[in-house]
Amino acid sequence: MRRTRRLPRAGGPHRRGRRRGARPRRERSCPPCVPGGATLAGRTTGSPPGDGAPHLTRRVPASGFPCGAPCWEGRPVTSAGTVPPAAPPSATAEEAELTVTGVVHASWTRRVLAAVLDQSLLVGAAWFFAGPDVGAPTLWPTLWDADVDAAQPWTSSFALVIVAVLLLGLQGDTGWTPGKLVVGIAVVRDGDLRPAGFLRTVARAVFHLVDALLMIGYLRPLWNAERRTFADSAMATVVVLRHPTRLNRGWHVALTAAAALVCALGVGFSIPSWSAGGVSRVGSAQCVPQVTDERVTAEPVVVEVDDRWDRERRLWMVRSAPDSRDVTFGWRWSQSSRAGSQALDVEDAVLTVSAARPDGTGTTETETRVGDVDGLLVQHTGSTARAEAVVSLETARRTSQPGPETVQARALGNEVRLTSALVLDGEVVATCTVDRLVLSAAPSGW
Repeated sequence: MRRTRRLPRAGGPHRRGRRRGARPRRERSCPPCVPGGATLAGRTTGSPPGDGAPHLTRRVPASGFPCGAPCWEGRPVTSAGTVPPAAPPSATAEEAELTVTGVVHASWTRRVLAAVLDQSLLVGAAWFFAGPDVGAPTLWPTLWDADVDAAQPWTSSFALVIVAVLLLGLQGDTGWTPGKLVVGIAVVRDGDLRPAGFLRTVARAVFHLVDALLMIGYLRPLWNAERRTFADSAMATVVVLRHPTRLNRGWHVALTAAAALVCALGVGFSIPSWSAGGVSRVGSAQCVPQVTDERVTAEPVVVEVDDRWDRERRLWMVRSAPDSRDVTFGWRWSQSSRAGSQALDVEDAVLTVSAARPDGTGTTETETRVGDVDGLLVQHTGSTARAEAVVSLETARRTSQPGPETVQARALGNEVRLTSALVLDGEVVATCTVDRLVLSAAPSGW
């Protein structure tokens, strides 16, 4: 019987060489950690702590350190016997750079985007809680002048004060606001990279007044090495790329999603989707003028009161707001035959209008002349002249500090006393008074 020699198994102890065609042995994969002095993605870290000798830079595999290097709990041990701290578990490339090489300052573009989102949130909150008559707060003084066209400052609304304090407190305690969280930046102290605190955050917001001078401070991060504004330098703060790392990934995602939703609502409530305006007649009357100059004959004066209002829609809400209250006195007079050669100069005619409460309080007088914007319309035919004065009784929406020629229609209420006088050649020749004019209900929002 022929004996067959049994060959040893491939890779066995009796096999000295590798059989032709066999696959090469795979190298053992290395744990994902970075030793001191190794090169990671083209960057070279510093020497291991405690190692005074020059440390050679070596190319390492994708795992982060050379195969065979001693490790402890997944981290390499340096020549000094120490273990460097590990990076966060879910660190991004920017966070890994922050952990290995130092602070990564936020770009100017990210800061601007975060500021726009936060300011949209404040503008939307002002419209939502207080309506269009109240200005919006701002964390960047003079950059957004939201109170220019507003009747009342944002401090007159308790809800807006609470919103502003919450934003300042949130940034002081965590370093971020909803806008900063969405774009991934935070305001921290320069020394220990911890949140700045409430008082320093408030002082930093006030110090932005210096940044607003010619906008130099707001543009300074474009060329400053640490991308600081003047307020950052004064308050010893920096804006860095940072997420709330104290939370686990689930809470981090949920918190960022909530901040994005809040910012989206703020943008939606800060931009009207449509707007419209209209005029409503709220009162009319007729009065017989009292003529004090025999050279003039005046016909009954027609008095009309109109409310102008604006209406706009933002997201699902529609709000109406008053614009102005216009009072029109229609005068028609003629020159009497007794005037003789003393003809009156119609082109110099002036109509005065005063408004007050029925008891006489709150009186404010205005006048219109030929050529004024709201002014006096004069039609002269032969010896007959017709003049119509349209006087706007401003609401609180347009005038925050009433002047001597402004009547606050809202303050007077819906019962007013109106008086008009016709002035020719510098003398009052006729007066007309409506003692009590009851105005009807204005549109919603007046």
